[in-house]
Amino acid sequence: VTKDFAWRGFVVTAKFNEDLARACKSSGCYEIASGIESGSPTILKSIRKPATVDINRRFIRTAKRAGLRVKCFFIIGLKNESWKTIMETDRFLESLKAEGCAPDDVDFSLLQIYKGAPLYSDPGDIIFKRDWSEKSYYKSSPSAYEELVQVHTAAMSEKDLLAARSYLEEKWKPAGWVKDNTDRKDLDRVYENIR
Repeated sequence: VTKDFAWRGFVVTAKFNEDLARACKSSGCYEIASGIESGSPTILKSIRKPATVDINRRFIRTAKRAGLRVKCFFIIGLKNESWKTIMETDRFLESLKAEGCAPDDVDFSLLQIYKGAPLYSDPGDIIFKRDWSEKSYYKSSPSAYEELVQVHTAAMSEKDLLAARSYLEEKWKPAGWVKDNTDRKDLDRVYENIR
């Protein structure tokens, strides 16, 4: 197989295996990413994620063994989020680091719920802050996250969620990442171009 171009992909961790990892690498893939969402079994079960902490760990190990960079996406503020579940996510990443297979990059986002999503109709202990007619964006510069919080949980206030996200992002985001990200308030134009 010749590598005429480099690419990155997103996978469902429960379906990722060594054969797929090798095929990705041999075809020019340099990075594989997935929505891990949390390192807490409680959170993964509450959102009915088709993966467990062990499945997610296996995904990362398998991709790293194949020579792929790994990026993991996490969400702060899901059902049953608490400082205990935040610390489970932190310990999950600590254990991967201790094994020598920490993700190469991570992204921690605050929960953003849209009409029609399963969490919209079955929020569990999630308490909504915003009127849904108001536009919100899931990403922004870190200093603007306070304006974007639209939920809190029974165990964590909006400030707690912001603090947890900041703690995890500052601890686990690789050194040298760009902190002054551009706010994506251009999404309406982007979506219009897609139509």
